[in-house]
Amino acid sequence: MSANPPVILLAEDDRHIRETTADLLDLFGMRVHAVPSGRTAREVLARERIDLVITDLIMPDGDGAWLLEYVRKTFTDDPLPVIMLTARAGTAEETTPGGARADHYLSKPFEPERLLEVVRRSLGPAAGPHAAARPASPLR
Repeated sequence: MSANPPVILLAEDDRHIRETTADLLDLFGMRVHAVPSGRTAREVLARERIDLVITDLIMPDGDGAWLLEYVRKTFTDDPLPVIMLTARAGTAEETTPGGARADHYLSKPFEPERLLEVVRRSLGPAAGPHAAARPASPLR
């Protein structure tokens, strides 16, 4: 693994999902900024180096589509991968009103190993060797 662990921004309004997901990513060697809204996520993006954004689609105070649009418009020279989490059926692969698409979509509840697989693909070699392990229980 590189000297610097990958830095992930996790925007999820459900406290249980946010904390459980952050703990999982931390367990596998990633540094996580976990926030409850898209607006707070934008503030973190303005001051921190982030390697990957994981965001819930539906949140108060700046939803995932709004955050995705911001990321796509702001990080044009060095695109930032985005994983969209959704509890709504039929939202996978949707674009935002402005035409932005996430790199990956995960439906909730998701299996921890599925999240880690998508994170590894999004980060590439920066994910490090610990991201290959497989926890057993689903995150709900």
